[in-house]
Amino acid sequence: MYNHTTFVTPLHWENNTYYRRLSREWKFSIEQSFSLLGQIVDINTCAFIVVGSSLITENERNNVTYLIYQDIPFPPESYVRYLNGSVRLCWTGPDPPEPVSMFQYSKGQNILNLILVGLSSICLLATLLTYCIFKPLRNLQGLSIMSFVSALLVAQVMLQFIAPNMISLPTVCTIAATITHYFLLAVFTWTNILAWDLVRHFASSSFLPKRHGETRRLIAYLIIGWCLPLVIVVPCLIVQVQNPSMFRYGKIGTSCWIYQARAIVLVFLVPVAVSFLVSIVLFSLTAYGVHKSKRGASVLHEGAHERRKELFHELVVHFKISCLLGFGWSFGFIAAFAQAAAVWTIFIITSSLQGIFVFVFFGANHRVRGLWRKRIRESKSEGRSTSNTGTKSTGTSRTRDRERQKLAASSSASSATKV
Repeated sequence: MYNHTTFVTPLHWENNTYYRRLSREWKFSIEQSFSLLGQIVDINTCAFIVVGSSLITENERNNVTYLIYQDIPFPPESYVRYLNGSVRLCWTGPDPPEPVSMFQYSKGQNILNLILVGLSSICLLATLLTYCIFKPLRNLQGLSIMSFVSALLVAQVMLQFIAPNMISLPTVCTIAATITHYFLLAVFTWTNILAWDLVRHFASSSFLPKRHGETRRLIAYLIIGWCLPLVIVVPCLIVQVQNPSMFRYGKIGTSCWIYQARAIVLVFLVPVAVSFLVSIVLFSLTAYGVHKSKRGASVLHEGAHERRKELFHELVVHFKISCLLGFGWSFGFIAAFAQAAAVWTIFIITSSLQGIFVFVFFGANHRVRGLWRKRIRESKSEGRSTSNTGTKSTGTSRTRDRERQKLAASSSASSATKV
């Protein structure tokens, strides 16, 4: 140890001794030196990052081991292995690649995520079309659900399908990252709005009085849901223009996203965490309101069977709310710190299947199925009435033809009699 700095065993090469400096600093770019036994020893330093071993692949070239990180090869003199398995990579370019731990999937996890997100997107689109078809669904809560579904659909499509294919176009990649960031924030904003609307619907009116009409509340919901994310995205764009080294959208790994790791925490993870905490509070209030209403209604029911049925419906309502509030994203925070493949897999399943849950509970529930059955019956009845009308008109025309033939025959017979 020297001056709180650890030096590894000197490397001997062509009668020269080199000392590699290891530090807890994130990066440093100037050459430094220290005095050892009266001799000035220069230390070659560089900007560096420390990444986990799971993000590194090895490649042998002419008996030399290169480490590959984000498609960039690092020769032996540009990396140092730590005892815990992580690797320090030396980067001499203008922008060192930063180790973003979010959404770093293995090949199998990426395939699973692709399949589930595709299925989720189809379900979200089906839910959106269902609410567009049936006017009774487009009340205040229904329009809020449509906004939530639209934001989630665009965010999933951008994050999974569009952004990864735009890395070769810097300007387009920046636009794709900005749109992805905005709609992801909009998803969580609308999650809170729906949670608040559920509180107003289920919770006691004693502490949440309903003072405003649905039209005014809808306008307020739309303004908050679509404009609040701009409070974060617009300053990010301004900072990118003024100081790109502090924040910028662009290529990161194999996708387009926020480049700096610290910026991801500040402008994405922190707002998501705040939204998550707000959802927990609102969910607690809603759960209390549901339990209170069920307890009051339980007096009217008798028998264990009815009570079990009541508890089952209460559980279903709670599960709907849990899915709608996106509690599955909590595994994303755990996985970002734990860096465990199992936790990432749970996060992929819970977050990607959110669209399927939304479709099952809001796009294919009992009310929606009843609307579809009614619409199908009306279509069949219209088809039958049309066919019956056609049959009647055909029979009427045939009867008229027969009468005309009889009249013609009688007139011809009378003419023959006169002759």
